[in-house]
Amino acid sequence: MKTIATYVLFVIFLLYFSALVCIFADLRAGVRKAKKNGIYRSSFKYRKTVKKIGEYYNMMLILTVIDAIQMALIYIIGLQTTWTLPFIPLFTAIGAFVVAYIELKSVREKQSEKDKARMDNAVDTLIKLLKNPDNREMAIAVMEQLKTDKE
Repeated sequence: MKTIATYVLFVIFLLYFSALVCIFADLRAGVRKAKKNGIYRSSFKYRKTVKKIGEYYNMMLILTVIDAIQMALIYIIGLQTTWTLPFIPLFTAIGAFVVAYIELKSVREKQSEKDKARMDNAVDTLIKLLKNPDNREMAIAVMEQLKTDKE
């Protein structure tokens, strides 16, 4: 049992480490894209990466707890019956694959797609502002200021 526990802990460590490697690969790609496009790299963006690590690891920790429960149940069932099932941290592995997929998709996104998504979000926000009569005058003033800045 001791060797099985060591094996399972090693696999879980590898899954967590692989998720971290994927996050840092995305960070590196983002920094390279920003340098290439002359975009300022602010501490806000780096904090977003730290926040993302926390969110992913929080999700993976919950999945690891679920795996611990299912592996304990497999062990108990194995003691009471002749069934033998492998001790695999399946849910943690699925979580690591999801993180890797998200980060791969992020790395492969073109800057223009990200800019388009940000622009769509800005337009949606502007529409919400304009729907409220109290904000309409302020929004129009901001738009005029942007026009003069652009010229």
